[in-house]
Parts: sequence; C-alpha cells; structure tokens
Amino acid sequence: MKGVILAGGHGTRLRPLTKITNKHLIAIYDRPMILYPLDTLIKAGVKDILIISGREHAGHFVEFLGSGKDLKIRLTYKVQEKAGGIAHALALAEDFAGKDPITVILGDNISEIIFPKQCNLLTAGR
Repeated sequence: MKGVILAGGHGTRLRPLTKITNKHLIAIYDRPMILYPLDTLIKAGVKDILIISGREHAGHFVEFLGSGKDLKIRLTYKVQEKAGGIAHALALAEDFAGKDPITVILGDNISEIIFPKQCNLLTAGR
C-alpha cells in the first residue's frame, strides 16, 4: 500500500500567513499541519508516501521533511503546476502508484481515524 497526501491549494482564507508558506506547514497545536495526515499513514503501516503540492511552496516540504529517512519512510514529491483540483492532483500520482493500491489523504484534514497496520484500506468500513 502506498500513500498520497494532497497538500496543494493557495490557502487564501489563511492569508496573510499563507503569503510566506503553504497552509499545510502552519502549526496546529504543537506541530505543522502536514504531520497529522503523515502520522495517520505511518500508523497504518504505509511507508511509501507521495506529497503533491503547488510549485510555490514545494521546496518548503522538501526542506522540512527531507527524504523521510528520519521517520523511517520514503517520501516522494510532485508539483502540481497549476490549481486543478483533487482529480488533477491524483492524476499526478499515477506513475507513483503503478499497479499498487493507494490511499489518499488531504494534507489539511486532521482525522482521529486509526487504521490497523496493513489493513486493506479499500474495504475498510464496509
């Protein structure tokens, strides 16, 4: 199972904070927002994760998270050149996914759902 975190968008409702950084890197309580969905995927046993962001802040994610080695995961990054919505962002994940199943999580959502490790996320909740 591979994971995809969608971390694009302009964060217009959070301006002026988002003039200098991506909304997913703004701290919520004790850590940047992106760490909440990342932690959800890691707890579910997902070790190969793609982060898709807009071009203006892509380097901020790389600077903050690096390769993922410190978290014992592998991070890959893709840039969504222009706003095109969730479907467009997911199309960018096609090569990353290959034939493997993926789970997608939004980078600005905080969830209390905890998936069991190595569960089949495609059938969870059915």
